[in-house]
Amino acid sequence: MQQYSYALHQVSDIASMLEQVQWQVAAVPRVSGMLVTLYAPPAQKELLRQVQVRLLEAFPKAVLTGAVTRKQIMNSRLMEQAVVVTVTLFTRSEVELYAYALPEVSLQEAGEELLTLVRGASDVRAIQLFAAGKDLYLQPFLHELGKCVPEIRVFGGITDNGSLQGKGRLLAGKDVLNAGIVAVVYRGEDLHVALDYSFGWRPLGQKMRVTAMRGPFTMLEINHHPAARVYRDYLGIEEGEEFQLDALTFPIFLERHGLTLARHPFYSRPDGSLHFGADIYTGEEVQLAYGDPQSILDRADELVVKVAGFRPQVLFGVSCVARSLLMREDTEKELALCTFAPLGGFYAFGEFMRHESEIMVANMTFVLVGMREGRPEQSVVTLPPRQSHYDKRTADMRHLVNFIQTTIAELEEAKNRYRELARTDLLTHLYNRGATDHLLKKMLHEAAAQGKPLAVIMLDIDNFKGINDSFGHDAGDRALQDVAQILRQQTRLGVDVPGRMGGDEFFVVLRNTGMARAREVAERMHAHIAALEALPSGEHITTSIGIALAEDGDNEGTLFKRADNALYEAKKIQGKNAIACAKSD
Repeated sequence: MQQYSYALHQVSDIASMLEQVQWQVAAVPRVSGMLVTLYAPPAQKELLRQVQVRLLEAFPKAVLTGAVTRKQIMNSRLMEQAVVVTVTLFTRSEVELYAYALPEVSLQEAGEELLTLVRGASDVRAIQLFAAGKDLYLQPFLHELGKCVPEIRVFGGITDNGSLQGKGRLLAGKDVLNAGIVAVVYRGEDLHVALDYSFGWRPLGQKMRVTAMRGPFTMLEINHHPAARVYRDYLGIEEGEEFQLDALTFPIFLERHGLTLARHPFYSRPDGSLHFGADIYTGEEVQLAYGDPQSILDRADELVVKVAGFRPQVLFGVSCVARSLLMREDTEKELALCTFAPLGGFYAFGEFMRHESEIMVANMTFVLVGMREGRPEQSVVTLPPRQSHYDKRTADMRHLVNFIQTTIAELEEAKNRYRELARTDLLTHLYNRGATDHLLKKMLHEAAAQGKPLAVIMLDIDNFKGINDSFGHDAGDRALQDVAQILRQQTRLGVDVPGRMGGDEFFVVLRNTGMARAREVAERMHAHIAALEALPSGEHITTSIGIALAEDGDNEGTLFKRADNALYEAKKIQGKNAIACAKSD
């Protein structure tokens, strides 16, 4: 397996390139597959067309694809003015090409068709995707394709999302698509593929929730406030022509299906909404991220070490346009890490990534794919030195971000402590009445939705006032703490909710519990409390207990009331030291 790349600047370069490719092909004893990929900037569309025609004339059996892209990758160099031709020669594998023009075919139909083709072959190892079109919502296509076996690697990117002002195009053999999807399917029993990705942006600030979206790309609200307010209030980035560039350093990122995905806002609207180039959904938890060039290079170095360990013969790379805009002159430092094998690729407006059955679109990501046929030829791969970035302003900013993140973590820890104090009874460390009302409301809703029983136990220490009066408040406090400990021991951690109503009254909410089991729990509590160490007078603590089950239409107030009535029966009618169960209405 071999790969060669050529940079063409004018028509006169084509003949020399064809001669070199013919020589390279002739040098391989057996070529089982030939993939030709063309990447060109918008200004070179005419040259791209001529290269496409001439290559197919010279190599009619080659699989030819490619696209108009913002920036191109040729080995360890960033190309912005040339048509880049990457030729990959296979000796034991094959490549197949499938194209779906929009809107002639729906995205779901395209996904279903490609899935059927892939399922019909047992030796598919990878699928490379090129997509173009304004505001492409690719999820129907990606959802269908994601049903293929998870061992198949999926990579590629969105070559144009409308940002090239209609100049984007995809190549599929002799055809040209202005909008659609082109898929290259890599097949071979002896073809091996490794894929990994690098992000490198660092979290900044607190986590927030998306509370309103209009479609998959327009975010209306975060935490019930206009989405643009996050950029305006926290970062001072206002709506306007410079918004996209100013927001480059601070994308929004989120975790989805085990992957870190970034979302770069393209622009802010007057209504306070933000428009993104990839999908976000209501309810997702998001956070601002900060682009630190050194962190980005460090993560890229880790990525390269992983892929190099696979000892590939060729590399395919897809990086993000926004990534290069942030890195600027340091962009080639990232590419310079990939000198251990020939590299071809481009800069995309969205990168495809897969986790198990989910294929997703990412932003700000560098995806690196290594391929080889057969076993590794090299025992050791020599890697280039680590790349470094130093700029006084970004170094200062890194320190400032670290200060902010540490401060936020400390504030969050303090907030959690105060929240816990607000819901906890200080003496017994059980839930207090306010917290229990809130939890019981939630548990009633869960029980009703799941059709499961819910029980409440109310417990009162008999003659508690006498304990305080006779032996002092310290003895009374110890009695309350001992009872609380028994309630904790006799309930299921993380399932049931024991709490203190106040004074000498306690309660327990039991999930998925009917009357028979609730009474068993109450009897155990009753017995364990009675077995506590005797009071100084030789007497033992006794309790009265009332039990009630949740019924249709109950709220926390009505359920507590019926449990309280049962407790009244145990105390006043049965004469204390008793257990009573509320009768169903």
